Amino acid sequence: MVRAQQIKVLLVFANPLPGQRLELDREERQIRQAIERCIYRERIKLVSRQAATTADLQRALIEGSYQIVHLAGHGIREGIFLADERHGCHLVPPTGLARLFQGHPALDCVVLNICHSLAQGAALTSVPFTIAMDQEISDEAAIEFARGFYDGLGAGKSYEEAYEQGCIAIALTRPDETTLPHLLRYGQCVAPVNEEQREESKQEISARRERPYIRPGRYLIGCAFDLSGSMQASIRSEGEKELNRLQGVELAWRELLLEARNSLRAREPGSLPGLLY
Repeated sequence: MVRAQQIKVLLVFANPLPGQRLELDREERQIRQAIERCIYRERIKLVSRQAATTADLQRALIEGSYQIVHLAGHGIREGIFLADERHGCHLVPPTGLARLFQGHPALDCVVLNICHSLAQGAALTSVPFTIAMDQEISDEAAIEFARGFYDGLGAGKSYEEAYEQGCIAIALTRPDETTLPHLLRYGQCVAPVNEEQREESKQEISARRERPYIRPGRYLIGCAFDLSGSMQASIRSEGEKELNRLQGVELAWRELLLEARNSLRAREPGSLPGLLY
């Protein structure tokens, strides 16, 4: 979808944690190069704030009208880190971030290119689209997502399509990355996945690949048989026993049901409620 309107993007970078430096300058460079190369570059304006404080972010939103706010830096489940006036760091909780973005009707999308930012993203109920991470994401993957997202945006794609381009960029360059961004619509809630759930999910996927999977539930299985004269014609079974076609069908069904019953019995007791053994 080609965008006809102007898009103003506020880039907010904060790297205040000592010993945990992120390559935010490279992320900004990738974003700017994506816009410079795109066919709609005249329609997209970038404004950046480096080593941003809460005051920097608040003032920028007061002074300008933005369609996209892109935040990059560190985060934990309790909030995201911005710099403070004494060259330290300040933790911004989800409620504070949500209140900050209220009252900005021009704002279409907030990109939280920050680890553990899903709770913050879900709190932004006034924003049509929010992109956030449920776990830690590597610096390289975050940069690749930003590049792909703005490549898509610069090509006239919708926010959903640009998000998909960002995810594709991660898949192409970081195939082993376990964390992918989430696209939330108007504060849509997505439960964070903890490490235990992630490992269980991997095990379940592996188990499904190794054996057939029958979903729990009650099933009614039916079939129809042709009882015309042709069914009386003789056939020869694998055991060299001669029988007619109708008897052959009956024998095949008996073997199939016996195999299915044995397979289901091999499952853990109670895993298929309502099943009669």
